[in-house]
Amino acid sequence: MRRPTWGGKTPKLPRNPFAAKAAPAPAAPRRFDFERTVAEAIDARRLLSLRYDDDLVARTFQPAVLYHSSGDKVCVGGLQISNPAEPTENGEPRVFEVGKMRSVEVTDRPFGQPATFDRFDKRYAGGIIASV
Repeated sequence: MRRPTWGGKTPKLPRNPFAAKAAPAPAAPRRFDFERTVAEAIDARRLLSLRYDDDLVARTFQPAVLYHSSGDKVCVGGLQISNPAEPTENGEPRVFEVGKMRSVEVTDRPFGQPATFDRFDKRYAGGIIASV
């Protein structure tokens, strides 16, 4: 039996308030070489070209902070300059797990005004490795 649809979409089932929350995804293996590259880009104030997870083309990213997150992940936060796969997401803040990057390199393009972040935000409680 098919569920009724509304406007061509299947309606969402109500959420069970007693259901257990899904476990967080385990951390990807650390990539110390990529962590060094990201830290170098932050220090030099240069944009990154990176492919993340299943990206087919590289995106351009302005890194602001490299940090240890809860859950033993190393992440980089900053501003996505361009993503050819999703142009509507250009100019938005992003966080990437360094271990899920497939490639990363420092470009020769400098960035002027660095993306801002609050170093006292609880997401950085695990420790900041490098920041603008």
